[in-house]
Amino acid sequence: MIEILVVIAVIVILTVAMVKISQNVSTSAKIKVTQSTIQVLCAAVEEYSDYHDAPPPSDVNDGSLYSELYKVPKCRKILDKLPEKSMIGTVPDITIIDAWGIPLDYTPPADGNPPQVYSAGPDEIPENADDIRSNEL
Repeated sequence: MIEILVVIAVIVILTVAMVKISQNVSTSAKIKVTQSTIQVLCAAVEEYSDYHDAPPPSDVNDGSLYSELYKVPKCRKILDKLPEKSMIGTVPDITIIDAWGIPLDYTPPADGNPPQVYSAGPDEIPENADDIRSNEL
């Protein structure tokens, strides 16, 4: 009887460990997808800036960043590299989201800082340590 309880306890411990490992792998994969999405967006913002001699305006943070970038032909080719799961809507009215389904934020350059694209990260709460920011990639 004791042997059966020991076996059950071992199975429970292994199951809990596997679930935790699976969650960590899933979170890591989502972070990588979000970083990749941000890098593609940054490349498009840079191309837009070269084309217009100015970055996208600050009022595009309402989900219209994609629409603004889409106006530049070379940006379209860059935006085609975005994973389908990172977009909601239809061209050109697309909102770009992170791997947790939260829209990415865009901040135009200010005070000598470059433009920034960022995600609230795994906890989905902005402005804390787990945020994923373009200037940190």
